[in-house]
Amino acid sequence: IMKADTKLLRQPTIPRPSWLVKLWSLLLNVAIYGLLFGVLSYRQRIAFHVLRTRESSLFGSLWRLATAVILIFLLTTAVHELGHLLAGKFAGLRLHLLIIGPLQITRENGRLRFSLHKSAAIFNGMTKSLPQDNKNLPPRLLIFTLGGPLASLLQAALAAFLFFRWAADVHFTNSYAWVVESAAITAVYATIIFLSAIKPTRYQSELPADGGRIISLLQATPDAARWCALIALSGADLRGQRPRDWDESLIQQALTG
Repeated sequence: IMKADTKLLRQPTIPRPSWLVKLWSLLLNVAIYGLLFGVLSYRQRIAFHVLRTRESSLFGSLWRLATAVILIFLLTTAVHELGHLLAGKFAGLRLHLLIIGPLQITRENGRLRFSLHKSAAIFNGMTKSLPQDNKNLPPRLLIFTLGGPLASLLQAALAAFLFFRWAADVHFTNSYAWVVESAAITAVYATIIFLSAIKPTRYQSELPADGGRIISLLQATPDAARWCALIALSGADLRGQRPRDWDESLIQQALTG
């Protein structure tokens, strides 16, 4: 009985995180603490900037700041999802669903239909593009998956470049403070989206992050094979192919695991 109780009380072994997870955690922590350190280091200059440019600064009005933040959040989400869309188009995939905040675009009977996406998560996004054939599907899906994070990274780099360039011009900063501040907020939030997207595991919702998909496809894991099979079957279904005509090997591959 004592041996049985000992086994029941024994804690399960928690697998050690891989070096990719450690690297992602390091980048995320560096970004967060770097931002906090920057704000604390330049808090007096930031306060003086707001006082000097109150008329043109976003921080001069709560409504002005809230509106700018909402628009920037939607813009960064749009850039990420459009990155997936364009990469998918380059890889020969066809758009079937695009969600950017409250906007939803679906393909129905060959036509794109615009509607409102009713969700409490107004800053979320999703892109679903499917192939017209199953040739070289893993590398094509890899290109599609890479498109979003690369678009966010490019947006963050461009916004940071514009911020430092405009901030060096005192006359421009005094007259158009809101432009400089918008560039700074965009750079920060786009970086956050990039780091969230390249997470090499899953989100809390159990959906794989882009980073997890990319690693799975590069390593040709069973999860990647199953995902490719599901994508291929979804494409066949939307093309009007009857289930009895589906590739049996794809069905077995999709059911594996």
